[in-house]
Amino acid sequence: MSSTKVFSLDIFESTVNGVNQLVNESDSISKEVLSQCQRVLEEAQIEEQNSRLMLEEARVEEAMRLAEVISLTAGLPETAYELYQAEQEYERAKVRRERLERRYELAQKCLEIATENLEETTSIFNITLNDINEKKNSGLFRINRAYEDLKNYLSTLNSTSLKKVEEYIKYSYKEKNPVKPDEILKRLNLSSVEMFAILYEKYAKDEKFFNLINNYREEAKTINKEEIITKLKKNLAGSLGEEIVIRAFVPYGKNVLTQERTVTEDGKYTKTDLILKDLKVPIILGKGEGMGAREGSDLAIEVKTGKSTYLYAQKEHMQFQSLGHLDSKLSCTICSKDIKNLGSEKEEELRKVMKNSGSPLFGMLPYKEDLDKVCIDFVFGEDKNV
Repeated sequence: MSSTKVFSLDIFESTVNGVNQLVNESDSISKEVLSQCQRVLEEAQIEEQNSRLMLEEARVEEAMRLAEVISLTAGLPETAYELYQAEQEYERAKVRRERLERRYELAQKCLEIATENLEETTSIFNITLNDINEKKNSGLFRINRAYEDLKNYLSTLNSTSLKKVEEYIKYSYKEKNPVKPDEILKRLNLSSVEMFAILYEKYAKDEKFFNLINNYREEAKTINKEEIITKLKKNLAGSLGEEIVIRAFVPYGKNVLTQERTVTEDGKYTKTDLILKDLKVPIILGKGEGMGAREGSDLAIEVKTGKSTYLYAQKEHMQFQSLGHLDSKLSCTICSKDIKNLGSEKEEELRKVMKNSGSPLFGMLPYKEDLDKVCIDFVFGEDKNV
């Protein structure tokens, strides 16, 4: 089996080509616009020169007509008729000179505007194109890095693990057939192989996550490893749990919302981890009334990962979070399988509370200990289980 097909690595090449094409198109557009600005400037320069020459000629003409009027004035009364004609010619020359002065003023203004326009447009395009090229280079670096990271990871997998990853990534539901609990459990209760695949893909494509993991690895060079592991257990396992749930349910909704904020009547607010809008397929979460939703309905999901004591301690908070699910036809809270370690009495109590809150609890995610181990191994490069 080709590892290239698992993550569709050929998309990286098409993305690079697409980015380069967009940059080239931007450069062509800028050159065309600047060429137009240059043509306008050249036309403005020609108009300014022509207007100046015409104005100079008009001034000379006006001066000649005025001199003629003065000369004929000295010869009155014999030159009265000639003087009248000369005065008419002088007035026409004066009017023409005034008109050409206005034209020259406009030509100068147009030249000034055209010059400023070319300078400003050139400056803007230079800044913009430099920014585009910087972002292109940064983006292409990230794309190439993502390609190499995923390719290197896939090269470590044996054929059995590779098949597992491919089946997980290329999952598709059967149209018109309800998605049942067994299918959902299979999408959530992942082995370390699928969980590693999720983390590697996120590491390759999510810059924020990439930096977070690298920061952990850098810290490991200067501080005690156990301190970093404590932070990983607190932060990273929960993120992995949410990522598993999101990737499991995303195929079922036409629109997907994450961390949607809901403000309660008392001014407080809660964020819902995942809301699927307009389900593409019916979903059945379990037995009984209110445990399923038809195609076209909405599904709200909260995610909780932690040891059994943590899950029990989150009871009131999970009840509060369920208020963000009220607008959805179907809702649930998905937690790690640690709920089974609570003891039957507390487990039953917690499940009953959440069911009464309208967001029944399902322990379908891997145990917190398993999530922690995958995250720790991912950061420190140990026991990849391939």
